[in-house]
Amino acid sequence: MMRVPCASLTEACTPRIYGEQRKAGVAPVVNVPLMLNALRQLFLREAPEVGAAEPVTLESLLDRGWLELFYQPKIDLRTRRLVGAEGLIRARHPARGILPPAAFLPGANEQSLLAMTEYVIRTALRDWEAFAARGTPLKLSVNTPPFRAADPAADDDVAGGAAA
Repeated sequence: MMRVPCASLTEACTPRIYGEQRKAGVAPVVNVPLMLNALRQLFLREAPEVGAAEPVTLESLLDRGWLELFYQPKIDLRTRRLVGAEGLIRARHPARGILPPAAFLPGANEQSLLAMTEYVIRTALRDWEAFAARGTPLKLSVNTPPFRAADPAADDDVAGGAAA
């Protein structure tokens, strides 16, 4: 592997090199340069020539069932073991591919945000049970909008979902 200086994560640098320079013992996940601007362009790109007639809204994604929960692993750096995961909402658009929240959350109304939050919680609970049934109990976390967290009935909703 070619060694290149990488003073920050915004320079061309592989995870192995970045970790070696900081004596972090990082195992390589990918062997491609880690370029922040290139990643930002990749995730935030729009494809106006494909499916541009219809805007992508949270409401339309909910109606079509195109939302998915992706999991970002949480690793204990001392033991290098998987200790949990965070659920990240994404949309799988048939023409535009996988879309980040920035592509569909701006302008969403409170009702749609609540429906998305309920979907995320139900999916995370179902997946948590599936992980546990396979002998891999994980701590899963998800993000919720602040107005939902302030609702006193929110904990009852989650407890009810876990029991269902």
